[in-house]
Amino acid sequence: QAYGVMIATFIFLISSYYFSSKKNLEHLYSLGTIFSIFTLLPVLDRAGDLRMVSIVSIVSLVILNVVAPFVIKRLVQSKIKNLILGLVSGVIFAVGEMFYFWYGDVDQSKMTIGVSVLLFAVLYFFISFLMTNLIRRYKKTEVIKNDVSSSDTIYALLGISLSLFSLSIAYIFSKSPEVISMIWLFESSILFYFYHRSKDFKVYVLALVLMFVGLLKLLNLLNVIEVSDYTSLISLFIIMGSFVVSLKFLESEKRDLRHFHDFGHVVGMIFLSLILFRIIPDHGLGLHIFGFAVFNVFLSVSYSMIFSGKIKYYFILFLLYVFMAQIFGLESFFHRAEVIDMSYLKIFQYLATALFALAFGLYVSLQKMFHEERQDKGFSYAILVISSLYLFVISSQYIFFLFNENEFILTIYWGLISFVFLNLGIQRDLLKLRTIGLYILSLTTIKILLYDIWTGLNDAILRVFALMLVGGIMIAISVLYSKKYGGDLKGEFSLNNLKK
Repeated sequence: QAYGVMIATFIFLISSYYFSSKKNLEHLYSLGTIFSIFTLLPVLDRAGDLRMVSIVSIVSLVILNVVAPFVIKRLVQSKIKNLILGLVSGVIFAVGEMFYFWYGDVDQSKMTIGVSVLLFAVLYFFISFLMTNLIRRYKKTEVIKNDVSSSDTIYALLGISLSLFSLSIAYIFSKSPEVISMIWLFESSILFYFYHRSKDFKVYVLALVLMFVGLLKLLNLLNVIEVSDYTSLISLFIIMGSFVVSLKFLESEKRDLRHFHDFGHVVGMIFLSLILFRIIPDHGLGLHIFGFAVFNVFLSVSYSMIFSGKIKYYFILFLLYVFMAQIFGLESFFHRAEVIDMSYLKIFQYLATALFALAFGLYVSLQKMFHEERQDKGFSYAILVISSLYLFVISSQYIFFLFNENEFILTIYWGLISFVFLNLGIQRDLLKLRTIGLYILSLTTIKILLYDIWTGLNDAILRVFALMLVGGIMIAISVLYSKKYGGDLKGEFSLNNLKK
């Protein structure tokens, strides 16, 4: 009886596929597939004597379902829903039966079912490739005139392939959420590339859906990631690369729909920062600052090659957070290193500052290289101001702690810096450097008048030396100004000079 049902099912399936080649009967492809699946399901034997016959029947139905669109030209010419409904039904049937045969009854591992679904993903990707060539050949012979329907066919097949691929990854790496998120976000980047080439809105929506699914998995990673789990950094690096690559593909997109992706990009980068903060152990020594400095080098290089002023303001927020964290925590970091007799760990703070300076230099040089004609001047100016203030403050802190926390050493340090900027600005006629030098010199003068001369008699010799040094710098700068500019300082203090 079971054999009779199977034979009748395949006679009906083949007949429906044959008649679907006739005009106005294309819907028989999907209807025949669905009806054959439902008639075959009750007689399938997953554990008894008919187990092998049942497997052959399942494989045969799937093969016929896949081959039919290549044999029946009218399926490619007709409405996309007929083809997709039939193919999706075949996919669901194949994957579902695979689950019951190999996982549900035999209790195989998730690796087995995952690899099996992965093979189906590869199969449908290969089908989409063959279908592309087939459609191109039909177009040359003018068999296909509906370009929209043919392109939808390709996208639908790719969608099936990506869906199966995502499902297989979820099975294989069920205990590694960072890998699942990495794969899904990488797939979204591939779809953004297809959108970049085709400008098809459906592809953009599919890419967004896959991106936000990957972000949800990345959020889940926050709850399971462990301290010092450095192997996860590989996945996080690939995820960050996916975010940046997708941003590059949408570089020329100016419509409002771009905001959805930009929002997802910012959320994803915030998740990455939080995960990185969780992985790197702190122990009160500020080692996470060094990790963020390395991360910042990658950010600066990535964002410098993309013209996207709005999205890169995440970069500014990231810089502000890390800079403030290091500036306000530096005293605690140094004190902790001395308490545990590991003063050599202070070098990680120095290295972090060097990396921040390197990141800033790379950003400026690469911006000029890749986007010389359309630089985002407002964004570059903001980065310049934030980085310059950070370097000034953090270097002052280093000098302060290096000389046993002596306040007067800062007066000398600031005076020397102001002289260097002013001298270079005057010699090379650079208004920006002169303005910076004048502001630092003004800060030094205020410190002298409001603090230095009112402190006690401690370090009196150093205090006198500081006052004499700053006074000498002021005299020297006055002489240089009078020789070159006649003492006219009008406009020298304008902040607009920093933008030039």
